[in-house]
Order: sequence, then C-alpha cells, then structure tokens
Amino acid sequence: MRKKAERQKILLVDDNEMEFILPKEILNDRYEITIARSDTEILKHLYRGFVPDLILLALMLSSNESWKIFRRIKALNFLHHIPIAFLSRGHESDDEKYAYGKGAADFIAQPFYKDHLKKRNNLKKRIDAILNIA
Repeated sequence: MRKKAERQKILLVDDNEMEFILPKEILNDRYEITIARSDTEILKHLYRGFVPDLILLALMLSSNESWKIFRRIKALNFLHHIPIAFLSRGHESDDEKYAYGKGAADFIAQPFYKDHLKKRNNLKKRIDAILNIA
C-alpha cells in the first residue's frame, strides 16, 4: 500500500522537449514526473525497476514509434496493468478510436495553454480519474 505522503509516479514520454515542459509543470505539484524521450529511455527506466502508476505517451513521436511502444509495454507481464494515456498534438478521431480500442486509458489533446486554468484543472482531473483518486 502506498504511503499517504508518497506521490504517484507518471512517466511522460515525448521526444520533443518543448511539448513536455508544460504538462510536466502542470502535473509536477501533484505527481512525481519522470521523463523519457525515446523507447530506449522508457525501457531503461522500466527495466531498472521504475514502475509508474501512469504512462503519458505522446502520440506523434518523431520516430512514429508510439503504437509500437504501447504494444511493447502492454505485452510485458509486469507492466500490462499500467494505464497508458496518449497525448496527441492534434485530435485525430481515427487515432483516438484506435487508442481506446487497444486499451488506452485516455486520449488527451494538446496543446495545453498555461493561462487557461480550466485546461490545467481538466488535465489534473483526467489524470486523477485514470489513477482513481477521489
């Protein structure tokens, strides 16, 4: 059981540093955020024993590896239970349908604008809902 003061862990995966700065800033006060910029970095974190409570995976990684990464994580017995939510730089309904069809926990459209408090709170609420926090 998790200690009350221990923050839940989120692995934020995006190869574009400019894209993960704001989600990290928005979520950092409530969650422990770890960054991975590639599938190699993800696997290094995971195989070294880091087990996140949630993976936020950018849909449009430059290498177009998002779906491959998703499938690899879900195929690993010790990780398949971890919810994966996609962060999309657009809002492609085909991608959203595919993600949900394959078991994604959520599909969250970017960008997030710092001055839009509603969007910031909405992101936190969506993450809380995925992690079942009341």
